[in-house]
Amino acid sequence: MRAMGAEEAAYVRRVKEALEPGYIGEENAAGVQRALPDVSERIVGLLAAAAEAEEWFEFTRLANLGRWVAPAGPLADQLIPVLELRPWGANKEDLAEILGEIESVAAVPTLIRVFEEELVDDAPAYWLCKTCVDALGTVHFVYGAEGDGGASGFLREVATGDYPDQLRWEAAVELQIEDELGFDEDEMTA
Repeated sequence: MRAMGAEEAAYVRRVKEALEPGYIGEENAAGVQRALPDVSERIVGLLAAAAEAEEWFEFTRLANLGRWVAPAGPLADQLIPVLELRPWGANKEDLAEILGEIESVAAVPTLIRVFEEELVDDAPAYWLCKTCVDALGTVHFVYGAEGDGGASGFLREVATGDYPDQLRWEAAVELQIEDELGFDEDEMTA
């Protein structure tokens, strides 16, 4: 682990000053871009520096900004290893959600692995697992079964397999097969 360099740390402070507190939405990100026009070019490097320094709270905030301002491929390249690692302090749900929003096929194996490895610890609400299912569903919706990196196959496995009903429901909805499977939403999500 190395500390973030002085220039990187100063730029992150400027980003934090430009960000409004709380959720980083599209409008908030646009405000940062107006204040710091080069943020789109620098965000991936800032994420790399935050990861190297193991500053996971900063990493998550920067990732949430990155979803709006960074190129999808390089952003995914930074988020996937951190989601794989799942360090304390990084918001795993946010990272999985962002990977779905940027439609990252490269993230599919990681999203599946996180789902499988976190299933027991994520009970009873399954927030992280549901987020992984949603992200996989987005990738499937955008690329179809032929190009989704295995997302649809895994979602079908969850929908028809021996998983908690609420996760089976979520997976079936993502594939739009809940009626075909005879699922009742009230029963499955109770």
